[in-house]
Amino acid sequence: MFRSIYEKVQISLGVAYVYASFNDTFVHVTDLLDKQLSGGAPAA
Repeated sequence: MFRSIYEKVQISLGVAYVYASFNDTFVHVTDLLDKQLSGGAPAA
């Protein structure tokens, strides 16, 4: 059985940074202290 390396975190406020170009779209989600919560994973 595989164990998840991700931890569920519940936040009520956050900031989503979205960068969209012709070939790629990047989304980074941070909390209000700019700690990265999601995003930055390479696409296949």
